[in-house]
Amino acid sequence: MRREQVHLVLDLFLDMGQKLIARPVPPEVKEHFHAAHKEVLLGVRALVDSAIERMDAAPTPPSSPPGPTAIKIEAE
Repeated sequence: MRREQVHLVLDLFLDMGQKLIARPVPPEVKEHFHAAHKEVLLGVRALVDSAIERMDAAPTPPSSPPGPTAIKIEAE
C-alpha cells in the first residue's frame, strides 16, 4: 500500500469518527467503531513492523570514513 493510500484511509477513518462523536449514537455503534479504530491501529502497527523488518534485512551501509587525517608536509 502506498503512503498516499495509507494517509487517505487513516484520514477517512478519523474524519468519520469525529462526525460520529458530534452526534448521539447508540452504544452498539460506538462499540463497533471502537473495535474498528483498534483494527486500524493494529494495521498501522503491522505496517511499521514490516518496514522495520525490511530495514533489518537490508544490507548494512558501510560506515562513514574516519575523520580528517593530519598529513605531514616536509619543506625543501
